[in-house]
Amino acid sequence: MRVLTLLVGLISLPIYAVTAHFSQQEIALLTQSYQQHSPQMSTTDVHNHLLEQQFLLWQAEQSQPQLTTRLSAVGFSTEYHVKRYLIDLIQHSQVPLTQPTLSDEVLAKYNAPWLIAQLGPYPANGQLNPETAETLGKVNIELGSQSLNFYHLYDSLSMQSRFKLHQGDSNYLHAEIHNELHYQQLASQINALEQHGLSLSHLTDIATAAIISPAMRAYLGVGEMMHSHSPVLEAIAKELTVAQINQFYRQNKAEFRFHSDVNASGVMFADQATALRFHHQASEHGFATARDTFKQPDIFAKYQNHLTRTDNRSNWLIQSAFNLPEQSLSPVIRTPQGQWLVIQTFDKTESYYPAQSETVRYLATKSLAKQHALARYQQAKTQWLKAL
Repeated sequence: MRVLTLLVGLISLPIYAVTAHFSQQEIALLTQSYQQHSPQMSTTDVHNHLLEQQFLLWQAEQSQPQLTTRLSAVGFSTEYHVKRYLIDLIQHSQVPLTQPTLSDEVLAKYNAPWLIAQLGPYPANGQLNPETAETLGKVNIELGSQSLNFYHLYDSLSMQSRFKLHQGDSNYLHAEIHNELHYQQLASQINALEQHGLSLSHLTDIATAAIISPAMRAYLGVGEMMHSHSPVLEAIAKELTVAQINQFYRQNKAEFRFHSDVNASGVMFADQATALRFHHQASEHGFATARDTFKQPDIFAKYQNHLTRTDNRSNWLIQSAFNLPEQSLSPVIRTPQGQWLVIQTFDKTESYYPAQSETVRYLATKSLAKQHALARYQQAKTQWLKAL
C-alpha cells in the first residue's frame, strides 16, 4: 500500500528539497530552451511544466530516492546528466562563460598506459571491488590550478563509458575532463548567475526534476518508458473488483471487438518472378481471373475459404490473411519456407470477446488501473500545489 499512500493525503505536508518558485529570468531562460523543440509553449505552459516536474522530484524523494543518484545501474549518474543539462542551458543565457582550456602537456600524463595502470582489466560484473574503488578514491587528476577526483569522475559514467576507460581510451577521458571543468567553471560563477536573476540551486533542482520525471511518471503509472514497470499500476490492479471490470466491459464494449472470421483466397509460388506476374494480373483483372490464368490451386480451399480465429492460432498463412484489411490484395509475401504468397481478402466478421474471458480481464484491468493512477496523480498534484 505504500506506493498508493504517496499519491493521497498530501495536504499540509511539508515541501522540501524542491524549488517551487522561479524568477522571471529563470522562466524566460527555460521558455527559450523549451521553445527550441516546442515553439507553441507559452511562458505559462513552461511554468506549469516546471511545477509538475518539481512535484515529480518531490515524489521521487519519497518513494524512489535512488533516481536522484542514478536512473539505472548501467547508465550515467543523475549528477552527470544534471551537469550536462546545466551547461547546455546556461549557454543560452546572457551569462558570459567560456570553455576551459587545457594544454596538451597537462593532459599528456593521463594517457592510455596511465588509465590501464590505474584501472586494470574491466570487471566481469561491471563493478569495481571495494578495495579498487577505495584506491581510485585517492587518485586525483592534477590540472594545474584545478584537480579532479578520478573515482568521482569514473563512478559518474555509464557502464559502457567505464569500459572505454579500462580499454585505455584517453581521448574519452580528456573529453570528460573538459566537461567536468566546464561545469566547475559554471558553478564558480554563482555571483554572475545571480546578477542575471538565476540561482544555481534553482537551476539544479530544475535539471534534476527534468531528468528524473520520465522515470517517475512511469513508476506512478501515468507515463511510458522502455524496460520499466509501475508498482503503482500493479497495486491498483490488485484492488480492482470483478464488478468494476464488468462495468468497464459494458461501458466500453466497442473496445473488445475483434475479427473472428475472414473470407480469403491465396496462391503460392516457388519463385518470386512468377508471383510478381500473378500479382500484376490480379491487380489488373481480379484475383479469380489471375488464378484461373495461372492455374494455381487456392491454398484456403480446404477451409472453404472461410478462416476463423481457431485456425489462426497456429497457421502462419491464415495469420497473414487476418493481418490484411478486408477487400484487399496483399503484396507478394515470402513465407518462412522460402515460397512466395499472394492473398486476397474479402469480408471480415467482427465479434466481441466474452465478458468473462481472460482477454477482457487483462485489457479492462490495464485500462482501469491507468485511469485510477491518473486520477490519483492529478489529485495528489493538486493537493501539493495548494500546499505551496
